[in-house]
Amino acid sequence: LVELFQPYKERLEKDLDLLISHDDDLSKGKKSNDISNNTSKVEKSNKLDETLRQVMYCLQPAVRSGIAVFNLNSDDNLSETIFRTVCKSRQKYFERKESDQNYMSVRHETNSKPPLTTDVKRHHANSRQHVNRRDQNAQRSQLLQLAMDWNCIDVAKELILQNSLDNILNQKEAFLNALTRDLPEFVYEFIKLGIDPSKIFFENNIFFDDDTPLRPIYRYRKFLQRLYSNDAVNSHKTQLRDFIETDNVVRKHICTTDELNNVLTTLIGDYMHKLYFNSNADEIKYRASWGLIEQNVEQNQINAQNPDHHVKPNKEIVFDIIMRDLFIWAILMNHTEMAQVFLSHMKYRICAALIATKILKQYHHKTRYGDLRDNYEKNAKYFEEYAIACIKQCEKNDTDLACEIVLQRIELYGNVTCLQIAADAKDKLFIATPCCVQAMNNMWYNNIHPEQSKKRNKLAMAIGVFSFGLLAPLWVTFRDPPPIATDEKPEKSLQSYGIHYSDPYATPFHRYTKYFSINNYMHRIKNFHRALCMKYCYHWLSYCFFLLLFSYVLLFNFQPPAASVPSIHWTEILTIMLVSIMLIEEIHYFVSQDSITIPGKCKSYFRDLFKIMTLIGFILFYVGLILRFTHADDENEFVAA
Repeated sequence: LVELFQPYKERLEKDLDLLISHDDDLSKGKKSNDISNNTSKVEKSNKLDETLRQVMYCLQPAVRSGIAVFNLNSDDNLSETIFRTVCKSRQKYFERKESDQNYMSVRHETNSKPPLTTDVKRHHANSRQHVNRRDQNAQRSQLLQLAMDWNCIDVAKELILQNSLDNILNQKEAFLNALTRDLPEFVYEFIKLGIDPSKIFFENNIFFDDDTPLRPIYRYRKFLQRLYSNDAVNSHKTQLRDFIETDNVVRKHICTTDELNNVLTTLIGDYMHKLYFNSNADEIKYRASWGLIEQNVEQNQINAQNPDHHVKPNKEIVFDIIMRDLFIWAILMNHTEMAQVFLSHMKYRICAALIATKILKQYHHKTRYGDLRDNYEKNAKYFEEYAIACIKQCEKNDTDLACEIVLQRIELYGNVTCLQIAADAKDKLFIATPCCVQAMNNMWYNNIHPEQSKKRNKLAMAIGVFSFGLLAPLWVTFRDPPPIATDEKPEKSLQSYGIHYSDPYATPFHRYTKYFSINNYMHRIKNFHRALCMKYCYHWLSYCFFLLLFSYVLLFNFQPPAASVPSIHWTEILTIMLVSIMLIEEIHYFVSQDSITIPGKCKSYFRDLFKIMTLIGFILFYVGLILRFTHADDENEFVAA
């Protein structure tokens, strides 16, 4: 080696001396004395000679081909370059090992007496291949773990995975490690190559098994243990711990499905039904208590009439659920890139993206300052833009169907709608999309044609209002019913209690008379009064009438109760009746809110300042009414009351 590298020896020694001296200065902190200087010179010389021999050995032609060169001025990743070298060296090691084994086997077969038969040779060859394949798979699995430690996905795909997971031992554990280490590129590759997350978290068909006293079922035990560990929940990379209600302020946890459901209720709102259950029996019991089973059965019966609809098998249902669970977990843990991976494998992407914006905006509100707060805002905008892009693409394909998508109740996400989530999350850009605007206009006008919103058609609407709908069929334009070739009734496409403006069934049926013109006239009167815009007009007119009546009573006809029956004027009686009706309507508004719990309804109701003022007005009115009759003995007490 010395003779081979004699022309370059002096230059190699000089460069290596500079490197070794620099390392020694850094390690010793440049502190030395005279005695240690002599010792260090000898050690340095020995180290230099040893390093020089190692370098010359690596540079000789027989070994030089295995050296990987890294240029600091290039855009290549140093970790990937090192890892690629490690993988190639292991490949060469196994190739050389297999070559040596084949050589020794041939030599043994040649020298063996008596000569080995063909079956024995084949058996030996198969045994060697099996052992080599097992050793290579074990080595590949170790290299895959190293690739995840260094986050070298490109090298792993090229030299380890090679478009297959058959050569990886314990694939499920590798997938779980990729999840917990926040390696979205590895997770995407695993799913693309055939990893089914539902088989990892819901083993042995546990999702649909019935719970028994002898064999209790816990669907999400493994899911919660591996993904919602205490370290993950209390990580500084997420604000999840701020939304967990527990007595332990320092160390919070999520150990049960109820705790996870409570977190989602706090973050999103209690208008969303529970998503996580311990067993299939618990889920059926909960849905039956809220009447969700009957609604979903009716919807499935309606969808079954659609030729494009198909009943999902259990495998597809479980896959949709686990992808939803993993997406929500990724958002809660602030693994947004991981969430994007799961979002690409989901079917109901618009609602999922809007839920992500709601959670991230809640995190943004809790964070005071710093890069984490900016990241929350940035990621929330990304998912809102993603939802906008999806709904615009749907609108290009079918505008009417896109409006139904915005308004449909999605069972997978707790029976919420996209527009409901967007309104609660204040996703103004999503609500301002043409599809959402058209959907809200359709709700506002119902079976009245949306063209009536134009200024030139306002007179026709006014005529319909002041004639109490009797002239509306003659002046107002309605949605045209679909042409019917026979007398058969068309099938329902939407549920009867929902928003059914686009359902052709609700326009001409049911039939009141056998005369089509009279039947059509009566249906149009009914549809005119059922439109939200008309209900608003009647409400506005009635409120104006109430204000005028109330002002008249207070200014001109507010006298002490008389001894006759009735003791007060009929205008005052009518005023009390109108206020009571308004109170009943306010109670109806409170009960019919989207929130499904009383605390949630109270929170949603009292966060509106106008509602608080309305409630105070009702209280003052009835307090005054009570005082009016209890202190009416003489005029002085009446005036004071």
